[in-house]
Amino acid sequence: MLADAYTLFKRRVGNAPTRLRAAGYVAPGPSPYLDGVRRSLSAAGLAGDFRYEGEVDRAGKLAFLRSLDVLSVPATYDEPKGIFLLEAMASGVPVVQPRRGAFIEVVEKTGGGLLVGVDDSQGLADGLYELWRDRARLMALGERAYAGVRQHYTVARSADRLLEVFDAVAGGRVRASASVA
Repeated sequence: MLADAYTLFKRRVGNAPTRLRAAGYVAPGPSPYLDGVRRSLSAAGLAGDFRYEGEVDRAGKLAFLRSLDVLSVPATYDEPKGIFLLEAMASGVPVVQPRRGAFIEVVEKTGGGLLVGVDDSQGLADGLYELWRDRARLMALGERAYAGVRQHYTVARSADRLLEVFDAVAGGRVRASASVA
């Protein structure tokens, strides 16, 4: 999906210097998925634009995220968590994601990205192009992403929210005992 969107995006930006980078675990041995991405981009004349960084440790992930202008991982299923979005956004990287699963809540709550149609390469390409064309908007979304993660998705916020749920289930007894402790 992203390789197809990148191909469409490149048709609009022409020879502008852009690149498509990926990182993460891929099982040892031949990877039909990764080979398919490479073939697709090669057929479009974009093989030189793609770089797979491989599996990265924590420091490598942070460096990778900080080097991005925008992150897009257009899952073709309803991703239940979207942790990788929070990691990117916490690094100040805006996202362009399909309107599905946890992506909807994360992007809407933080204001740190764009939501596009589901399984829509052209919509994804349009979202990427919009941010490429409007650097001020790209930067503003990155700032909102950074602030939004800190406002809504910290460990302290998660613990408070969990206490609220427990308190609701226990009929108000959790907060009372938590305050006394």
